[in-house]
Amino acid sequence: MAKRKNHSPEQIVRKLKTADELAAGGASGDEIARQLGISTATLYNWRNRYGAMDVNEAKELKRLRDENDKLKRLVADKELENLALKEIAKGIGKPDMPPARCAHASRTFGHERARGVSGHGPSPQHPTTNTKS
Repeated sequence: MAKRKNHSPEQIVRKLKTADELAAGGASGDEIARQLGISTATLYNWRNRYGAMDVNEAKELKRLRDENDKLKRLVADKELENLALKEIAKGIGKPDMPPARCAHASRTFGHERARGVSGHGPSPQHPTTNTKS
């Protein structure tokens, strides 16, 4: 099985023009596909998709598809952020975890991290008494 090649839209349009020239010279579809290094099914699909385009139109199509993909990813990211914010908003009013407790825990954690404390041993906020006398 041959390795799949990714052709740019510009390359496809150029190959289709070559295919048209070969067809005008009397070559069959199988011969044209063989000379272009593609399958007859690929040639058929390319004609359906890019048949009446020129190179500039193919470049514009590729640019628009890339832009569309980028915009779709941005929308998907925003939707995920919105869902996460809704989940957070649901959890704020739960009685088992009041907001004040959460805020205190995060302040303490932030303070310990700022001082470089590993979390083991006594907390820098609560000094221990010296038990040795």
